[in-house]
Amino acid sequence: MAELIRGKIARILDEYTVYINRGLEHGVKEGMTFIIYDEGSSIKDPDTGNVLGNIEIVKARVVVREVQEKMSRATTPSYSTFPILTSMANIRDRLIVSEEEKKEEEEKSSVRIGDKVRQVAE
Repeated sequence: MAELIRGKIARILDEYTVYINRGLEHGVKEGMTFIIYDEGSSIKDPDTGNVLGNIEIVKARVVVREVQEKMSRATTPSYSTFPILTSMANIRDRLIVSEEEKKEEEEKSSVRIGDKVRQVAE
């Protein structure tokens, strides 16, 4: 399996759109799915005590819509609440964009510039 592409949020355009610092030169293609995440605590193997990895706290899932040489524009996935009525406008998941006055719980899940992104294995 090929190495998954990893990067960071370079800019937040709005509650639906972000730019990531990975593009064509990194192997990003239109339609790829990425998660925006934060690293939590490490998990150890109960038998050996070796660190197996870190918990990924997923903040959002985005799909690449436009790819440039060094960066990509990604948006939250669109979905329809009426699958039978395909002519209905798509509804998008909204990103939680940080603001100083938000509660502490919301701050932990807020998407910020510099957050890590990782390609979702397909």
